[in-house]
Amino acid sequence: MSYGSISPPLIAADLLGFLFWNYVCEGLPAGEALKQAKISLAYEMNQRQGYLDGEDQKTLISFVLFGDPLDKPFNSWTGPKSIERLIVMDEIETICDKTLEKNEVHPIPEEVMVNIKQVVEKYLPGMANPDVMYCHECNKTGGEGANCPTSQEGNSHRRLVTLSKTINKLNNNHPSYARLTMNAEGKLIKLAVSR
Repeated sequence: MSYGSISPPLIAADLLGFLFWNYVCEGLPAGEALKQAKISLAYEMNQRQGYLDGEDQKTLISFVLFGDPLDKPFNSWTGPKSIERLIVMDEIETICDKTLEKNEVHPIPEEVMVNIKQVVEKYLPGMANPDVMYCHECNKTGGEGANCPTSQEGNSHRRLVTLSKTINKLNNNHPSYARLTMNAEGKLIKLAVSR
């Protein structure tokens, strides 16, 4: 399962795949193309959002290369044999979208839920009556009950809503997910859907 965007700009797996194939077409070896694609994805999402969220982190961790990392399907690369990083980045902030307490429940404001349903219905018509999880991003960096290694201070103003439902298509069950990130006012700032 991977996440992608429903409309431009590309995010998550869609962006990583696009970047990977661009680097491969430029003639980079497959291993270097994947490394540069991951670096570029982290840079791009950090530029757009100022942090890497759960989908971004999952994308960076999940995609691996099976095969010869030195394979070059296109032999047009004329760079040096040892390739240096093409992008230099400052430290990248990561955030965690887990709830802080095991049984913590965050009520979804009615106006936010209405907005979510309108957005999701346009792009995922089979997602009527999904399971809903709503949480604040972790903002504890230590102490009792803080067990998330990626949490950072000062990020609790964003909210994450995850919708999940198994949809039957052509006599097959397909788990479907939509992850919506909203700002403190309930405005949608990112939508990722499962592929």
